Amino acid sequence: MRYGEVAYWPHNHQVSYQGQIIELTIKEVAVLEQMLTHPKQVHSRASLEDKLYGWQQDIDSNAIEVHIHHLRKKLGNDFILTKRGIGYYLNPALG
Repeated sequence: MRYGEVAYWPHNHQVSYQGQIIELTIKEVAVLEQMLTHPKQVHSRASLEDKLYGWQQDIDSNAIEVHIHHLRKKLGNDFILTKRGIGYYLNPALG
């Protein structure tokens, strides 16, 4: 999968940005994969939590925000945007 300068290989969970392989945690890869699979969708925090943790796991209230923050640091601040009060989405100008 490719979106702008980000490439993702699902078979080995490898991610590159601007041609360089970058290290992501398992949860960061899961968030990125969900967003790349549905690039035009706004992903709510709740939907990302369900995808990453399931309904039986206890999670910190800001876990998704932390993953998004780390992805922005690694993939550029403008790669993932926030629709206030709704969720997160990939920057359409980069796709």
